Amino acid sequence: MPRFYHSAPLPVSGSIELPYGAAHHAVRVLRLQVGETLQLFDGSGNECQGTILDISGKRVVLATSFQSTRAVSRRCKQYWASFIEQRKNDWVVQKPLSWGLAKCSRWQLSAV
Repeated sequence: MPRFYHSAPLPVSGSIELPYGAAHHAVRVLRLQVGETLQLFDGSGNECQGTILDISGKRVVLATSFQSTRAVSRRCKQYWASFIEQRKNDWVVQKPLSWGLAKCSRWQLSAV
């Protein structure tokens, strides 16, 4: 089941619209259709399952069915990335969040 990050608070039930980037990835890349299910998470341990209700243009509307709180591991998880192009920085942050990492910090090295 595909997982998508959603920055807004997740509803217990009702409908929610996917952000543009997630909607584009769900419809154009994964080719999800109306009636298929996916999972939303907010990065702080909350998750909800959603079923696609409507796909119209750049808009994807989901019906959420339940919300759960995932126990966040107390172990420290580290994720290292080498120096990359500026346009890929957001991807480097989003990818570990989709793996369940609770927090991601950026750092900057400077010459002394």
